[in-house]
Amino acid sequence: MKLVFENTGDELLFDAVNHEALELFENSLFLSNNQYNAVADLWQQINYCADIINKFLESSEIRLEFPKLYSLSQRDLNYMHAVWANLYNYHMFKILDHKSFIEFFEDESEEKSLSEITQRLSDPEIKKSFENYNHLIHNIEVHFGTNKMFSTKDQIWVDTPNMKYKTSNDIANLSIPSSFVGRTLENKFRYFDDNLEFSDENNWDQTPHKLNINFGKSRTIPYSKEYIDWCKRLQRKPLGHYLNVGNFVNIDENLTTYRTIMYNNTQAGNSFSIRK
Repeated sequence: MKLVFENTGDELLFDAVNHEALELFENSLFLSNNQYNAVADLWQQINYCADIINKFLESSEIRLEFPKLYSLSQRDLNYMHAVWANLYNYHMFKILDHKSFIEFFEDESEEKSLSEITQRLSDPEIKKSFENYNHLIHNIEVHFGTNKMFSTKDQIWVDTPNMKYKTSNDIANLSIPSSFVGRTLENKFRYFDDNLEFSDENNWDQTPHKLNINFGKSRTIPYSKEYIDWCKRLQRKPLGHYLNVGNFVNIDENLTTYRTIMYNNTQAGNSFSIRK
């Protein structure tokens, strides 16, 4: 199966985990939206922070450099985070070797980390740039690793009373959002409706023509012993909270490509459909 984008023909290949759900979506057109537009701003901000940091390092006669981001590669983000964690927090600098630091410390023979040094600086932008560099890395990661919802042009709901038996607690790249009214059985367990006192249970009795997409790790998450015991006490079959559709093919190898395809096509306003 694949997501095929209009205008470019770009494809994101995925393996189905729920063929019944896919039948509801095949050839449906999912509208583009601007949910990934924030990445462009985050990208620009992190490179701006790198410029501020590197000018400071150069002026302080520190022959180190914080890398900029040139692609949506997770390896690059991992490397950038490692540089920040090690150079800003753990690498020690002799105050005596850097004239611009001497005025801030009484003992010139001390060794301090950049995080300690920047606490003393009068320019708040430098300290802020070091801190934001880390935050922006995580913000980009979170943006791709959490669900983004896409809807079809016509907001259709389909009665699917048996879909509940396809649910799980697994995390998948493609899933159907629980935008219905009510709580799933697992959600009732989670929020202490321990005797099913209230009549708002809804276990995917209706399925919306909407799709969640994320580029995080797919994960198999078994039901907890506590949840299983809870269901046994209530004489109920355990049901999951998520209705998954599929997982991207070889996402570990193709993550940068998949991220870039989604980013470029949503930036261009290209919608997509699901095809065999």
